[in-house]
Amino acid sequence: MLKKNVSIFVFLLWSLATYSQTTLLGSVTDANSKEPLSGAHVTITPSLMATVSKPDGSFHFNRLKPGSYTLTISYLGYANQSINCDIPTKEQIIVAMVPKQIMQDEYIVTATRISEMAPAAVKTIQRKEIDQKNVGQDLPYLLQNTPSLVTSSDAGAGVGYTSFRIRGTDMTRINVMVNGIPLNDPESNQVYWVDLPDIASSTDEIQIQRGVATSSYGNSAFGAGVNLITATPSSEPYLQIASNAGSFNTIRNNVRFGTGMLANRIALEGRLSHMTSDGYIDRASAKLKSFFLSGGYYGQNTIFKLNVFSGYERTYQAWNGTPSDSLSTNRTYNPSGEYIGPDGKIKYYQDEVDDYQQDHYQFFFSHVVSPSFSVNAALHYTHGFGYYENYKSGKNFSSYGFDNVITGADTINKTDVIQRKYLDNDFFGATASAQYKVTNKLVLNFGSAYNHYDGDHYGTILWAKFYPAITPGTRWYEGNGIKKEFNSFLKTDWQITSSLNLYTDLQFRTVSHSITGNGDDLRDLTQKHDYNFFNPKAGLSWHLSQNHRLWASVGIAHREPSRSDFKDADPEKIPSSEKLLDYEIGYHFQSQIFRASTNLFYMDYTDQLVLTGKINNVGDPIMINVADSYRAGIEMSAETNPFKNLMIGAHATFSSNKIKDFVAYVDDWDTYAQRVDSLGETDLSFSPALTAGAQVRYEPLKGFATTWYTRYVGKQFIDNTSNDERSLDAYFINDLNLSYSFKTNLIKEIRLWGQINNIFDVQYESNAWIYRYISDHKEYKMDGYFTQAGINFMAGITLNI
Repeated sequence: MLKKNVSIFVFLLWSLATYSQTTLLGSVTDANSKEPLSGAHVTITPSLMATVSKPDGSFHFNRLKPGSYTLTISYLGYANQSINCDIPTKEQIIVAMVPKQIMQDEYIVTATRISEMAPAAVKTIQRKEIDQKNVGQDLPYLLQNTPSLVTSSDAGAGVGYTSFRIRGTDMTRINVMVNGIPLNDPESNQVYWVDLPDIASSTDEIQIQRGVATSSYGNSAFGAGVNLITATPSSEPYLQIASNAGSFNTIRNNVRFGTGMLANRIALEGRLSHMTSDGYIDRASAKLKSFFLSGGYYGQNTIFKLNVFSGYERTYQAWNGTPSDSLSTNRTYNPSGEYIGPDGKIKYYQDEVDDYQQDHYQFFFSHVVSPSFSVNAALHYTHGFGYYENYKSGKNFSSYGFDNVITGADTINKTDVIQRKYLDNDFFGATASAQYKVTNKLVLNFGSAYNHYDGDHYGTILWAKFYPAITPGTRWYEGNGIKKEFNSFLKTDWQITSSLNLYTDLQFRTVSHSITGNGDDLRDLTQKHDYNFFNPKAGLSWHLSQNHRLWASVGIAHREPSRSDFKDADPEKIPSSEKLLDYEIGYHFQSQIFRASTNLFYMDYTDQLVLTGKINNVGDPIMINVADSYRAGIEMSAETNPFKNLMIGAHATFSSNKIKDFVAYVDDWDTYAQRVDSLGETDLSFSPALTAGAQVRYEPLKGFATTWYTRYVGKQFIDNTSNDERSLDAYFINDLNLSYSFKTNLIKEIRLWGQINNIFDVQYESNAWIYRYISDHKEYKMDGYFTQAGINFMAGITLNI
């Protein structure tokens, strides 16, 4: 069946690839020196084709239909050029690129951004597409129509706690950066998008690289890399006001502004956002606000730029999920905050919330020393502070380090409590990199970074039912984590021949992680771990012709355990680091109205950390290293533009994701031991064998567009036992977006839009957890499923003034 599906998809990719035989020739040069420019990016519209100039500056496009076209040429440090031409033509087009009078932000991310011509599985989303998909949900939902990506929302509606997986890899193994600065929390390796509400509204570009990503300034990308590039200065002043509202009382308002270039040197950009939602799940409310402010000085050869952005969230907890026995009767049931009141009735604690603020500061310096050499440096600082609050019923006094309460002849050893767990952290660092163009055929990128994290963890008691003398704010645990990281890298891009490029990427990374104090279970966590990693990568890109390109790459990545991995492990069973050896082979085809890509991947893991059901000596679940596991598959995507007003795109991923020799553990409450199940080869959890998606965009009238999105996610196992009883059903979701833009004498542009999500009202779950145990010689379970909203809508208006 897999081979049949792949064959059908490949046939569809090629079915439109026939056209007339007309060639356009051109060359790119420096307007002043007349020297050829190698590596200039050239696109031709209306068409789906793109290419780069060769070392002699030449480029060409084959198989063009007769007609009028526009060439757009871009090159780092030069002003973009647009040239109109008619096909057929016998003349070679000479493009004379004029050096920019001021530097642009593109220099800031040269070390971390990857070319789409590189030997890698890359998807780049530009500002125009971001704006089309930015309908009030969190950033993961803007990406859900990209290959191999699956999203989830705790509140069920895409606002609040949201996440995504790529090729089954979760957020802790995906390296996320903002302008080349790491966003992952260094201790947990997590990315919490709720801490940066509406960041998409200040993002110009999102680049996703699947597999072992190129060297960067953050954690080694262990399954994928995502780089957000925030707003770049507009040449003209602007003011944008946007407002939208929809289901579940979801409301978003934001204001964006830009000064344009003041005195042809200084520019300011800013945004202020406010969002609220009740969520699809009961009480899963979110109150979010954020701002983004950027200011820079842009000289002819130098940039100084400061970004300051911040997010605040207060969300009612929905991370426990809905128990499986409620899925058919009460899909929105949320057990968080539930307790029994004095009258014996079920009540819900109103402050069962997560309350957190995160502030980011980024300072950049870029300087062009010569046409062939440029340098970049950055300083960054992130401060986070917040807590989550819980009502806990029937807790032992001893679990908080308190003595039992004695009243007369009675001893009370349990009580209801209201507790908070705090996180107060600082993350700062510095980066430096340089790009050196040795020749027109060889470019070097090299750099280093140092990052330092200092995080305090502590818990306080606000109230205890049978301990009235307690002082609110009394701490029952406190600890600290310090993590230091240094890395250096060297990348090369060598054009061996006019059609063959060799890419190499060498990274050395050293990590020191120390933990002191105790955890919330009062265990002493004091420990220290040091790691030295070498992560080499190499790839070849072979341009068979202007329409066909083959590429192949191999890369190694390492990942150290997180704080929670260390915290939960028994002292004598410390988890080891993980290793990934990633093989990728790809093919890309492009023509005037059709382009397609396919790539094969084999991700070979050593000592991957997974949940097995194994517990530590106090009963908490722990991550265990499994010796051998892998992810293997094929990713395919295609896009066609058969008519000027119609765009059709599709993608599919077929994969096999296995642990080669899995051992599961089940708690036995009868014996106070664990049952051991040797299961042999099993499926990795949350790794569907098939994911697919498509979108059709049709513009019947000027300014009016309708886009249909569809996505399919195959069955996912909740744990690693490959048991169908512990799995999420496959789901097939469709969304419809309508938009209309027009201009007036007073307002530059007014855009009205509306989106219907899950238009066929499908009931589905996107994530879950499970705990298995044996009692009275029978197996039982506790679980939580994250149900997603049925049909829902959003609508809004944007004014560009």
